[in-house]
Amino acid sequence: MERRLVMSIKIYSQQEKQELRNITKQARKISCAEIADNVYGLTLYRSKTSNRYLKCYEHPSLQFDLQKNQVFYNAKTTHGMGPYDFIAFYENISLMQAREKLNEYYAERDPRHLQLYYYNRTNDEVYIHQGMTLPSKDETMQNTIRSYLHKFNIHDEIIDSMIMGSNIYQATNKNLVVVGFDEMEKPAFSVIYSTDPDNPYKVECQGSFTKLGLLKTNAEENKLVICDSPINAMAYLSLYPEDDVLASIDKEHLLETIEYNFNSEERINKHYKNVIFALGNTEQDKDLIKRIIENDKANEHYKSLIAVVSELDTDRTIKEYIRDTSGIGIIDAKYDVEYKDMKELLAEAQKQNNALQSIMESAKEIEMEEQEL
Repeated sequence: MERRLVMSIKIYSQQEKQELRNITKQARKISCAEIADNVYGLTLYRSKTSNRYLKCYEHPSLQFDLQKNQVFYNAKTTHGMGPYDFIAFYENISLMQAREKLNEYYAERDPRHLQLYYYNRTNDEVYIHQGMTLPSKDETMQNTIRSYLHKFNIHDEIIDSMIMGSNIYQATNKNLVVVGFDEMEKPAFSVIYSTDPDNPYKVECQGSFTKLGLLKTNAEENKLVICDSPINAMAYLSLYPEDDVLASIDKEHLLETIEYNFNSEERINKHYKNVIFALGNTEQDKDLIKRIIENDKANEHYKSLIAVVSELDTDRTIKEYIRDTSGIGIIDAKYDVEYKDMKELLAEAQKQNNALQSIMESAKEIEMEEQEL
């Protein structure tokens, strides 16, 4: 009897392809030393030749280069192995299987419970720790981060509220540090913004739990607003300071941040009457919102939150800002503007408010001149 080989082929949708690319991009950044320790239970120790290298007690031929995030097998190896190659080598499996294993590890990864390895090139020092390590805090000064946030039109009352809630602080090197807390009220998410205009950068703290994001709540509020960065969350709060906000580190990580938070009743234990996306209003933003709503990984708690989703009303937002700032309640204009994020919308609201105030002041001057005549 003739046997035929039947092949099972997975056909990926465009959304699945994009999600796979995003996961693969992030999984590649995982330290090979972290995999060796937490996945395979190997014992790593510092090499005598250089601090950037780790040796393996169980397999002396393995050497881990923390700076390049590569693994070398015996002294004759000239090309190091990255995370996928290392898994394929160690388990003697294909690269495709290794990719699936590492992607699964990344999807379940929680750095709060892992042994992590970090090499500081400047200090030539290896840091081995569990969970997140925050930069040193400047206990006396906050002026630099305040000036930095003013560039994005963030209001002082929001800056003060974030400082009081320990959600932001100024590091000793004058950088802005944003901190998010987990369900146990412990700092577990953090991102650093350089305040140096000649050297701008944004980087996540070592051991930060990316999926957690920044969640800032008000006990009385029943509306949750989704933002795509901590700075954009502060820009939104400058418009609506009483609302609850959930912010991912960036737009690329927004879907996984929502998955983690929306699928957890411990993380989000309120039954919100309204969930609003405050991203941009471009087509790319609308596509992202659609992917989040149609997410097939949603549990019942997630679905209950998505059921009350809406997008930010641009015209209403600008008019409410003008009303609250200048007291002008009746505005005939229609504010239909395109913006890529909340920083741009806040800047536009302030621009329109200033223009309207200028018109009102000019009208008053003309009226006073007519009365004098």
